[in-house]
Amino acid sequence: MYTGIFKETTKVTKKRKILLGFVIIIVGIVIFPKESNSYLDAENWIHTEFRDTYWQSIRTIEKTDAIVSDNLFYVNASNSETRQAYKDMKKSFKQEYVEKNDSVVNGEFKKVSRQIKEAKKLINESKSPWYLDHSLYKKGNKILNLQNKQLDLQLQMTKGYQTKGTNFFGKAFNIRREIEDIDSEIDKLLDEGNLLPY
Repeated sequence: MYTGIFKETTKVTKKRKILLGFVIIIVGIVIFPKESNSYLDAENWIHTEFRDTYWQSIRTIEKTDAIVSDNLFYVNASNSETRQAYKDMKKSFKQEYVEKNDSVVNGEFKKVSRQIKEAKKLINESKSPWYLDHSLYKKGNKILNLQNKQLDLQLQMTKGYQTKGTNFFGKAFNIRREIEDIDSEIDKLLDEGNLLPY
């Protein structure tokens, strides 16, 4: 009787082990895709996903800077001294001044916020998985994380200008300095990792 029970228990245990083995393999395939720690794979990631995302982040900051600069003076009241000074500046540079209403200006600021959030999403999607620890992956991820911080600061600056206009100049100056400090850190990592040729 005990022998029969033992055999049945052994069969169940073997089936469970086989089932567990299949589950581990399936989970491994899902969680750990085909990327590897080989130099060639890491170099390929740097050449493609990392590089595209890195430059997209830079372009996003440049584009959103330009949009914010074109709209921040319109946040102040149309009869304010700041708005008048902006009109005079445009005139002195022989540039056309175009009046904008609040809905247009808010639409521009929302566009900026959307572009920054899209760039942040791209960074999160482009980072290499945590289990890949080749130095190229690590350095690339570190740079992308720093760019993510820059985009957070850019978003903070955008929202500040959207609500306070030129009254946000002081805080924006400090935020700009933080972004530039991160730029220096990124340049150092690019240089150390010899990633500039990529």
